[in-house]
Amino acid sequence: MREFIPSFLVLMFFTSLVGCGSDPYGPTGKVTGKLTLDGKQLPAGHAVSFMQMEAGFLAYGITDAEGNFEVKSWNNGKMPIGSYSVMIAPPGGEADAASMSAEDRFEQGRASGKSKTLFPTRYRETTTSGLKYTIVEGKNHFPIDLEPK
Repeated sequence: MREFIPSFLVLMFFTSLVGCGSDPYGPTGKVTGKLTLDGKQLPAGHAVSFMQMEAGFLAYGITDAEGNFEVKSWNNGKMPIGSYSVMIAPPGGEADAASMSAEDRFEQGRASGKSKTLFPTRYRETTTSGLKYTIVEGKNHFPIDLEPK
């Protein structure tokens, strides 16, 4: 009987560790998508940023040559479910896009004036982009087709 008690305690300890694996942000979803302009591909390196201002969540993904992106810059890509505003930032020029935050990319383009934007500037801010998406638990795929005007 005494051998049973230590084994039982070890089992309870490991069971409690498994229970601690839940995300502190509640249910989450993974976000992928494809960014286009009037149905046409944009050059690689655009940042697609998802922001939930009330909760302070911000994460982004960088487009590849086909316009595909995966949001994984925060919390290993696990975004808390809810409604998000989206903004698009053009490629950052000389800087390595993967090493810059969404805020840095946005400010670099705004400050330098050298960032050539192939899409209307209204998409560069969440307050004017008109892009809103709801992330649900599990996989989310958002095709984002920007309007030229």
